[in-house]
Amino acid sequence: MTFEVVYSQNGVLHTIEFQAESRESAIQYFKQNQNVQLIKITQIPTKRILLFRKSLSTKELSVVFYQFAILLNAAIPLRSLLESLAQYPHPRVAAMFAHVLSAVQNGQQLRDGFAPFYKELGIGIELIALGEKSGNLPRTLMLFVDFLRAKEQNQKRLLNALAYPLFLLVAIVGALFVIIGLLLPQFESLFASFNKQLPPLTQFLFSLQILTTPLFLVGYAISFCVLVLFWILLRQNATFQQAFDALLLRIPFIGNLLRAQHLFFYFSTMQLLFAAGFVLDNVLNLCTKTCANSALRAQLATIPSYLKQGHNLSDSMQHARVFAPIVLALIAAAQKSGEMEKMLRTAAELYGSEAAHKQSQLLALIEPLMTCLMAGVVLLIALGVFLPLWELNAVGTQW
Repeated sequence: MTFEVVYSQNGVLHTIEFQAESRESAIQYFKQNQNVQLIKITQIPTKRILLFRKSLSTKELSVVFYQFAILLNAAIPLRSLLESLAQYPHPRVAAMFAHVLSAVQNGQQLRDGFAPFYKELGIGIELIALGEKSGNLPRTLMLFVDFLRAKEQNQKRLLNALAYPLFLLVAIVGALFVIIGLLLPQFESLFASFNKQLPPLTQFLFSLQILTTPLFLVGYAISFCVLVLFWILLRQNATFQQAFDALLLRIPFIGNLLRAQHLFFYFSTMQLLFAAGFVLDNVLNLCTKTCANSALRAQLATIPSYLKQGHNLSDSMQHARVFAPIVLALIAAAQKSGEMEKMLRTAAELYGSEAAHKQSQLLALIEPLMTCLMAGVVLLIALGVFLPLWELNAVGTQW
């Protein structure tokens, strides 16, 4: 959601557009800054959805913020650095740093300048705020770069797992429509000239031509529009998105795969932040925000509340009912031994190996199914075309 925020800082009135998950989270964000007096916050209605907007990729963000961290660590003045990045070739990157430069020139903090880009940066804004407070901004920026690189690797792993099956499925469907729409009508007119009853399999094959009729084409267009509306609703309605994400987690096998991937990323980020010396509360809040599944994120968000009630970390994680028993045992052992970073790395490796194993199982199942589907389509078309010819050949031989 996008909000128009009016606030006062150091006697100066500011108006910005700010992105947040809800109105309450936007208010909470500005209340954290004691130097800011929130005056008015209004949700901006979505006037249009840009489906083909040139967005910022994770790789692009990691490259930009790596340059930002390196140059900042080289003691280059902040304003000079922001002016340079405001000329970046990517238009959205240039617009982002131009806005940050304007905010800094108006006396705002760096995190306030990045605040309107919450959708792109996520926990990066919190890391920038923590870096400003600690006085070691380059280090926290490098943590954000490591986070982005881990996210990119996770996305690339999932894409590589699904690319071949999806390509094969599209190729099969495309070839089937070409055959049905172009080749079968010619065979049908040829067989009709024989004045013979066609085999049932051939009749079924010719009946598939209904899939290319104008009525079905209109149905495909309607289905596409429904999918677009579903996608828009999924992005705009938090309740609907959480219900859909919860449904995904209940799908047999697929739900376990998604859960393992999200928890692998959760513990990888947690280990990264612990290694950098962040306190537990900040670590848990930041790691929860990294979870892309809103239903799972809601469960993970309960962990800090149990900690505030006096429970230790392993008991609080157990209340969330998300983690495997062996992972809870690792966290409990880490609390006694003091080797939390090592145990978090082990937990990430456990979920990472589980996700990789399930991905390989999924591929091992999908590839043979796709091969069988392709073979079935080829066999159906071949038998449907050649059976009438064989029957005609048999009749000609008798004569």
